[in-house]
Amino acid sequence: AWGAQIDALATAFEIVAPDMAGHGQSPRLSPPVHLAAYTDTVASAMAAPARRPFKVSRLVVIVVSSQRI
Repeated sequence: AWGAQIDALATAFEIVAPDMAGHGQSPRLSPPVHLAAYTDTVASAMAAPARRPFKVSRLVVIVVSSQRI
């Protein structure tokens, strides 16, 4: 689902697409990192800089709604 975005961002950033907690296939990251979260992972992503602010340089939150605004 993230393929096109990852390819586009990879021209300027090192991209790591981590798995969800408990899957254990993601590499360890060297801080500080840019963290992006999409709808279902926003709560977890927002907790990361709160717990360890020195490890997160930027946080991008992407929330999509099917409701008209």
